[in-house]
Amino acid sequence: MSVADEKAKPPVWSRQAFRFLLGSEAVTLSGSAVSVVALPALALWELRASASEVAVLAFLGSLPNAVALWAGALSDRHPKKPQLIVSELAAAGALMTVPAAAGAGVLTVWRLCAVAVVLGAAKVVHDAAAISLLPAIVDPDQLQDANARLGAASSVPSDEGSPTADLRRDGMAAFRPTSPESRVLVRQGSVHCARSEIR
Repeated sequence: MSVADEKAKPPVWSRQAFRFLLGSEAVTLSGSAVSVVALPALALWELRASASEVAVLAFLGSLPNAVALWAGALSDRHPKKPQLIVSELAAAGALMTVPAAAGAGVLTVWRLCAVAVVLGAAKVVHDAAAISLLPAIVDPDQLQDANARLGAASSVPSDEGSPTADLRRDGMAAFRPTSPESRVLVRQGSVHCARSEIR
């Protein structure tokens, strides 16, 4: 390809569908990163969960990753946009049950575990659909640039200094445990919550 052809090639930003996808991915990934911190923190500080219960919560949140291959096959065989919409609605609905249950006084660790499973499953379906959708909304010669930009958006929530990292640090600073047992609980929860920040 000549220099003139390279300059004449439209940028990936010229695709409105790509701009929408990139923006939605940034919002979704930031929300997922906050949820990874918020659910264990809520279990620890409000529900006084034990270390084993926090570990179960973290495990169940990552359990849907075991069906990632199935989600990829599903995404290839069915329309992508409905999968994105349904997965986001499922995640939003699951999160809405948390304040509703807290307001009703029926919030438990096991309810948070159920929410974590739904969030994990929704993320697996969403990620598979988003990856499969990209080649359909950009030209083949724009695919590399589009993948790079999506990858950069995916790395932002896990970077040190990100809003999620600040949220976790501020939350840990605000909670000042005084007993050895509470320090162990915070340490266990922090390990699970901070995995995505460790390179």
